[in-house]
Amino acid sequence: MAQNDELFRFQDLLKPDPKFRGNSDIKAAQDELRNAPFVWWPVKTYMDQNGVGPEQYAVMGCEMAEDPDEETTLLDIDEDHEEQQEEPDLVPVLLNTNSPWSAFLCGSQGSGKSHALSCILEGCLMNDPDIGRNSAPLAGIVFHYDRAQGGDVCEAAYLCGKIRTKVLVSASHIGPLTERYEAIAQRCGAKITVVKRILREMAINKRGVNDFNYRDFLAGLQNAGLSEMQSGPLEQRLDLLEAFVDIKPRDKTVKIKGKPTVLATKRNKNRTKARVDLFSSDPGSLTIVDLTDPHVDEESVCALFDICLAIFISQTTCGKIIALDEAHNYMGEDNAATANFTERLLKSIREQRHQGARVVIATQEPSINTRLLDLCNVTMVHRCASQAWYDILKQHLAALKGEDHQRVFEKIVRLKTGECLLFCPTAAVGIDERKGKIKRMDTDYCKFLTRRRITADGGKSKLADGSHVE
Repeated sequence: MAQNDELFRFQDLLKPDPKFRGNSDIKAAQDELRNAPFVWWPVKTYMDQNGVGPEQYAVMGCEMAEDPDEETTLLDIDEDHEEQQEEPDLVPVLLNTNSPWSAFLCGSQGSGKSHALSCILEGCLMNDPDIGRNSAPLAGIVFHYDRAQGGDVCEAAYLCGKIRTKVLVSASHIGPLTERYEAIAQRCGAKITVVKRILREMAINKRGVNDFNYRDFLAGLQNAGLSEMQSGPLEQRLDLLEAFVDIKPRDKTVKIKGKPTVLATKRNKNRTKARVDLFSSDPGSLTIVDLTDPHVDEESVCALFDICLAIFISQTTCGKIIALDEAHNYMGEDNAATANFTERLLKSIREQRHQGARVVIATQEPSINTRLLDLCNVTMVHRCASQAWYDILKQHLAALKGEDHQRVFEKIVRLKTGECLLFCPTAAVGIDERKGKIKRMDTDYCKFLTRRRITADGGKSKLADGSHVE
C-alpha cells in the first residue's frame, strides 16, 4: 500500500501543471518564448491573443528574402498607366530584452556591426514606444580601445542624447578624449560625464587581496636588489599602475653628478577624488570605459577591463548588458591579461541567467576567441571578404554544416551595410497553430536587416576631401 502511495505521488508530479490544465501547449510555448533572444512578429501576435505575450521587447529589424528577385519593390500600374512603387510588407523581428542572452557580431569595417550594437543598446537601455516596450531598462557598460590611436571614439557615445552616459578614460589622455566626447555631447544636445580616472584601491580590494599594502610592496622591491635591466620594465609597470589607482606615486631615485638623489613625484593634475560608486549603474544608464591612450598597450587594457567588469557586475543590482566594441583591437593578443579577461567574459555568458547579464561582442575578426563564438546564443555575420574568417565560422556554427560553403561565402561578400546573416537556434520564428507550438530557427539561418537608429549615428566614413558619408 505504501508503495502505491509513493507511485501516485510521483505520477502526480509527471502530470501537466494544474494551472495550465487543458492548455499545456500554450504553457510550453510561453516557456519557449521566454528564452528566445529574437521573436518574429507573428509569434508575438499569437501569444498576445492567448494572454502570454512577451513582456519586454524592442524592434531590431526584419528578415529579408534571400532571392534578389524577391527583394525588388513591387510595381503597380495606376489608372493613368503610370508605374508606382509599393513597399513590400515588412514583418518586424523583436529583440527580447527581458531574458539574458549573448550575441557575437562580426564583419569588416563599415559593414554595420557597430550600428547593430548601438541598436541593441537602444532596445535594452531605453523605454521608448517608438521601438518597443521596456518597463525595466538594463544598465549598460561598453569597453572601447582604439589600437591605431586614430581619434575615433566609441560609437555608443552617440546614444547620450537619450541615455544617461558617463565615460571613464585614462588620466594621461584626458585632454584629447574630453574634447572628442564633448563634441558628441554638443551635437546630440546632451551632457556626457567624463570621469578623469577609472580605478582606485577598491579595484584591488575587489580582487580579493584586502591586506595588500603598496608601500610595503615598494619597500620589498627596493630590497630585492634588482638590476637596471630588471628594474626598467618594472618601473614602467609601476608608472602605469599609479596612473590608474588612487595611491600616492612613489618617489623617483635618479643620479645627479653621480650621486643617487630622491625626487618627489607629483600626482597627475587630471586626477579627481576616488568615488566608491564609480561603476554602480542605474537602470537606463550607460558607462563607457575608453582606454585609448598612446601610453597603454593591449595587455594593460585587458587587465584594466577585467577589473572594471568585475566591479560593474558586483555593484550593479539591476539587469546588465556588457558590450565589447571593436574587440579585435585588444582581444587578439596571446597573453595572461587577455586570457583572464576572456575567462571572465566566458563566466558571465555561462552564468548569464544568474547574473542577469547580456554580453555582446562586436569584432572584425571572428578568430579573437572561438569559445566566445561557441557560447553565444546569437551570431550576426556582416559583410566580409576573408575566406579565412569564413573558415572559422563554418567550424563553429551548426547551421553551416552541410551547406554549400562557396554559395554561403558569396552571400556574405554581397551583403550591404546593415545586412547580416542571422544565426540564432532558439529564435521564435513562427507558430505551428495546429499543434500550438513555436517554431524555432534551430539549424537554419536567415538574411537580416537591422533597423535605423533613433539616436544619433556616429558610424561615418571620412573621405579624402574632408567630408563624411553614412
